[in-house]
Amino acid sequence: MTPLELHKLRHAEALKAEELRSLGGGAEMVEESVGPPGPGTFLRRALGSIGIQPRGEKCKCNERAKLMDEKGADWCEANLEEIIDWLEEEAKKRPLVGRLFNRTAAGFLVRRCIRQAREAAQV
Repeated sequence: MTPLELHKLRHAEALKAEELRSLGGGAEMVEESVGPPGPGTFLRRALGSIGIQPRGEKCKCNERAKLMDEKGADWCEANLEEIIDWLEEEAKKRPLVGRLFNRTAAGFLVRRCIRQAREAAQV
């Protein structure tokens, strides 16, 4: 990988955030940190990729994703059951998602996001 490619990879998140700001849309989804994305960011993206988005002012999804990013991968791993509880709580607020929720699958997803955050931090 060339130094330019490495630089682009490291700063892709900041560039995406700036593009969203310049378009005036998606402000609530913009990652404010310049560093590598954390477990919460990866979890939010994974859920978003299957159509599960934060819902309104009362939704705690973005707040919890930010907390996961701030606390880091080790904290998320140590508090895996609490994070799964959060996911289950939010799933129950959504009729279809609530019926399909599976704690084992949620745990697998969170562990995958923790692993992705650790890998991103090593780049």
